[in-house]
Amino acid sequence: MTTTTFEENLLIYLTQHEKFQLSSLATQTSISRQTFYNILNKKHQIKLSSTIKIAQALNIDFIKMNEPEIFNDAHENVSPFDKSINAPDILLIFTQNIKRTLSANSKFQLALSTVPGISTAEISNVLNRKVDDPLLITLETISFQSGFNSLAETFKRR
Repeated sequence: MTTTTFEENLLIYLTQHEKFQLSSLATQTSISRQTFYNILNKKHQIKLSSTIKIAQALNIDFIKMNEPEIFNDAHENVSPFDKSINAPDILLIFTQNIKRTLSANSKFQLALSTVPGISTAEISNVLNRKVDDPLLITLETISFQSGFNSLAETFKRR
């Protein structure tokens, strides 16, 4: 099963910061310990709302958590969680940025129609905001296929 950048960063963070116990994190986020174990063992796909809850519980910048290799630097410089972030706003920014890119370049639209593992209907539902809480892997795949270097880029207002 494919993992997202967020999930990779979460695993690195939890490994580096052993003070965080999954039971405590599970309680803070209302995500079961079993689900956390499955996420960390790459047996469960995580939804957008859950990633926001996790970033908030860890007090880590949600957008940064979607950038590759943020914890490789010994002097990790991650901002605290922005309390104004919520799933509907993030999803709105995401869809606006993807649609802007698609309208500017029709070749990305063709690339999106051939994404393996994601149906064109699923892509359409996400981009037309018919899905309230999509899987993060779906958003990341759409982001990469649209030409963005990271999911974090698509979460930033332009």
